[in-house]
Amino acid sequence: ARAAAPAPEAAAPDPAAEAFFAALAPEGRLVIRYVFTDGVRPDRVAEILDLSRARVDHWIEVARAQARRAQGLETTGESP
Repeated sequence: ARAAAPAPEAAAPDPAAEAFFAALAPEGRLVIRYVFTDGVRPDRVAEILDLSRARVDHWIEVARAQARRAQGLETTGESP
């Protein structure tokens, strides 16, 4: 029997990302999951969740800002 190959490093859970996601309001978690994980268009997400497009855009920007922070970029868009 062959041993299973170890999972790639990129697949390892990121505790900071998990904490960020867990701290979001349920609405934010759904928007982020639909848009970034499932690839659903933001206008369709607004329709599915009965939210305004502005609200969906807010959660998308929250996720993008967190991604920039996680990569070490300032929220002003400057590189470190």
